[in-house]
Amino acid sequence: MRALGTLRGEAGPAPGPCSGVEDGDLRGVEAGRIGDGIDVRNHTPISIDMATVDSGAANRDDSLRSQNFFDAANHPRATFRSTEITAHGSAGTITGVLTIKGITRSVTPDVEYLGHARDPWGNDRAAFRAATIVNREEWGLTVPTAVDAGGVLVSKDIRLEIETELFKG
Repeated sequence: MRALGTLRGEAGPAPGPCSGVEDGDLRGVEAGRIGDGIDVRNHTPISIDMATVDSGAANRDDSLRSQNFFDAANHPRATFRSTEITAHGSAGTITGVLTIKGITRSVTPDVEYLGHARDPWGNDRAAFRAATIVNREEWGLTVPTAVDAGGVLVSKDIRLEIETELFKG
């Protein structure tokens, strides 16, 4: 079984003078091959290429990849490994460890099953969406975002969402 996906991050403004939401994608999401002998409930390895950040603004993307934020040159990949999956019908949670910039923390995203189908090449596919909110500062993701009017430009809370397909074929 293999997986494909895109990680979407969304940062809302901190309370204060700004409004709107900035979002972006990390398209370099890969999952390891899950062999017949591995229990997917206790080991779902996901690797994210931090150089693939795409917010739609080249200058912002360069800043996010720089040592001031993701430090993609020294920490080219973020990883997630599941430790427990809990299902309740078509929803559930997936607890695991998320490592960004060499810092590992436990997270528990909510998971939604989106459906399954057989593709034209005979592969069985199942689609899922997982989402959680994390405090970016817990992974050393700080950035000088103070504005002249006081306050900060970006909230500490970041919504992470991944849509993925598991496929067997």
